Amino acid sequence: MLRFVEWATLWSLPLQIWGGFFYLLHKVFCSRYERTKQKPEAAQKWRTRSWLVYITGLPAVVAILLPKDNWIFAALEASAFPVMVLGLVLAARGVGKKEIDQNLGHLDPVVYTTIGFGLGYSYHLFGGFTTLNQWLEMGASFGFLVGTYLQAKDDEKQYLAYMMMNISAGILLWREDYVWFALQQVASLGFIVDAWFVRRKNY
Repeated sequence: MLRFVEWATLWSLPLQIWGGFFYLLHKVFCSRYERTKQKPEAAQKWRTRSWLVYITGLPAVVAILLPKDNWIFAALEASAFPVMVLGLVLAARGVGKKEIDQNLGHLDPVVYTTIGFGLGYSYHLFGGFTTLNQWLEMGASFGFLVGTYLQAKDDEKQYLAYMMMNISAGILLWREDYVWFALQQVASLGFIVDAWFVRRKNY
């Protein structure tokens, strides 16, 4: 693990570009998905693409978080991989809301137990919630995991969770000198806000 952290530190900028680019594409594609809902075939393609780029950016993001000891955030990011894959499968199949709920409903306890474990471990590790970075890490972790899960369920509240993630992660990454990745969070926030307003307007 130590060698991996050293490698991630050495390749920090390329990892920021890799993770930031694909995570930004994910938010762009979410916005496109909402804007093409009236054309189901096109909407399905954008939804599928959003999962593909999300998964592609995940390894770089996890690697970026480890050198700064953001272990909770990194662990919860990695734990979302199965949900991402399931979301990709459901999107590629073009299933409806009812079938999505049938496939994902049983994961509710798992997702929220994972969040509770992360919060509990963080509390134990730091002897409470004592630092700003710790609060930012928890906000980003919660927003990411819940947002990813709700996106798989095509729930509009995904965008509220992603807003929390982008704001918390942007501040955290800026404080930790990940400038490029922090700026990506700002750009992503714009596309997520757009997707939220389009969804609210159309439904």
